[in-house]
Amino acid sequence: MTPGALFAPAACAWLVGAAAPVVPPPPGPTPAGPDGARPVCLGAGAEVAARLRAELPDLGLARAFSLPRAQLSLVLGWGGAAAARVELAAVRSGGETGYVGVDGESIVPRVQIAEARFGWPAAGLLLAAGLVDDPWVALGDAAWGMRAVAPTLGEERGWLDRSDLGGTLAWTAPRALATLSVSLTSGEGLRLRERNDGKDLTAVATVRPLALAATGALLEVSFLVRDGSRGLDQVRDHRLGARAALHAGAFGAGVEVLAATGVAGDPARTPKGLSAWVTLDALGPALAFARVDVTSERLGDPAAAAFTARAGGGVRLPFRGPVAPLALVAAYEGTHTGAAAAAVAGAAEATTLHVFWIQLAFRLAGAVELGARPAPAASAAPPALTAPAAPASAPSGPASAPSGPASAPAGPPSAPAPAEGAR
Repeated sequence: MTPGALFAPAACAWLVGAAAPVVPPPPGPTPAGPDGARPVCLGAGAEVAARLRAELPDLGLARAFSLPRAQLSLVLGWGGAAAARVELAAVRSGGETGYVGVDGESIVPRVQIAEARFGWPAAGLLLAAGLVDDPWVALGDAAWGMRAVAPTLGEERGWLDRSDLGGTLAWTAPRALATLSVSLTSGEGLRLRERNDGKDLTAVATVRPLALAATGALLEVSFLVRDGSRGLDQVRDHRLGARAALHAGAFGAGVEVLAATGVAGDPARTPKGLSAWVTLDALGPALAFARVDVTSERLGDPAAAAFTARAGGGVRLPFRGPVAPLALVAAYEGTHTGAAAAAVAGAAEATTLHVFWIQLAFRLAGAVELGARPAPAASAAPPALTAPAAPASAPSGPASAPSGPASAPAGPPSAPAPAEGAR
């Protein structure tokens, strides 16, 4: 049973089949249809999660219902060489704690990705420009595989943004042994326009030690380095990170460490964090996960540390069939925050929080072929340079029919195997 499966003809799989949008496929042939023409493809994906939750202790006005995930993405591309990608996500106007929003505090769509993409399939290269993915966040979502449950460590803590204005150049080695990406962005994230003359330079390197082994498992080891600035004062905003993630059939596991120097325009903040998780998915209808996050604003100071544990399980729906785009999940989240780091310092009721929730989530992506550039016509022999012949007499009989009808295509291309990012 495949969660969030991808549906696409083989010539369009490159639009939706990548493990993460910042990972170009390894060097290979240019995507083409059965007749050799480059196809025009339209890809789309949707993910929605609705949650009912209860908190202990009750800290005030209950907000039992939430929409932790609502996203729609569209990609229009031509032949693996050019594409435009737009992604919309739902956000609460005014924030979850504010009271000044759009039409009250309506949930509104926000553009979080809007990019033009150029690919060179034969070289394994990808260039994207516009409002582009943060490469560390995008790779982390693919490694964790359960973004509807919670964002990854850096995005959840506000140390990293989902996207930013700028550009990314990425390259994948033959046999997908490694991927390197370099991004140059404004540094202010997707919510703010540029505030200073500085730029963020981000490099992410991923190696896959098992790429040449016939184990069927995927092991990715990634490293992050960022030199950046933020805010009107152009204060430091640097990042260092490392991550190891394993996917073997239905089993997944990973560990990540992340260090920040300067956060949200405050150069004095130097938080560190560790996240570890295990997941079990696509094993019949069952799924399960457990994740632990530990962060500290000041290493060695327990009062400045925070600890979050999550665990849950559920079923994929429908029970029968090869594809199960729905997931019904029940989970527990426990958070303990040191008094020095709590929202209300020293308030015991604010330092420990227990949350129980149940969620129904949907995820599906696919692509269709809209058409193709006509294949080059077969070259014809040039006409002979001779005098025109005399009018021919009536043919002795009807022109001979072709030897047989043109052979029909063998059949529609098979759908690609689900990508790692669709776990």
